[in-house]
Amino acid sequence: CLGINFSLIEQRVMLCILLRKYEVSLPADSIHKDKLRLDRSTGPLMAPLPIHLIFKRRTE
Repeated sequence: CLGINFSLIEQRVMLCILLRKYEVSLPADSIHKDKLRLDRSTGPLMAPLPIHLIFKRRTE
């Protein structure tokens, strides 16, 4: 489907724009610091627990 392909490209472009303008990091007390923690209570479908991110505007 043309719409799905366009949407995927648009998502990649937006991610590139965000990563170019901001530095992204995890808080020091994040449970995901060592590895991504998954919520296994959802049954056979595993989902990551909520992830808090810090966005710092690049000064370059």
